[in-house]
Amino acid sequence: MKYLAILLIMFSSFSSQADIGVFVSGGQVTGKLATQASRHGIVWRSETAIWHHKDNPITWEVEAAYSHWNNQYFPAIDVISITPVFHYNFQLFNLDAYAGGGIGVAKLSGDQLSSRDLGSELLFDDKLVFGVNWQQTHRLSIAWHHYSNANLASSNDGSSFIYAAYSFFF
Repeated sequence: MKYLAILLIMFSSFSSQADIGVFVSGGQVTGKLATQASRHGIVWRSETAIWHHKDNPITWEVEAAYSHWNNQYFPAIDVISITPVFHYNFQLFNLDAYAGGGIGVAKLSGDQLSSRDLGSELLFDDKLVFGVNWQQTHRLSIAWHHYSNANLASSNDGSSFIYAAYSFFF
């Protein structure tokens, strides 16, 4: 929790150039591990598009998150991560929708998730996301996260999670 407070203070200095938001999400690991997950944190969303494709802007943001992976048969893992994410924004049934992805880094409290040997406590956090925004302050999304050390360690079982999230921007 203290790491999120430090990141909130750091991100608040950028508030004149971006929207600051918070998010909460829940999900589970893909496959048969029966691991539940929660993920919450802070998001810093740029107000400036980095590129336009037709009438659809590409924007970016940075997420700082704390996650908790809980399996009833094995020790839980806590995760701190920071992930830059790019969004392709478009209209879908009169909704402001987006699809995007990013690659960040994650620090885990252990390198074993159930029977999977992650190989390291420092992993990459790959993210693919689809969501909708409304009233400039609310967001619903579904995301796929894959955690892996990219074969930089002797073992690299990796693990993937599906999350549903709600975000609120100030």
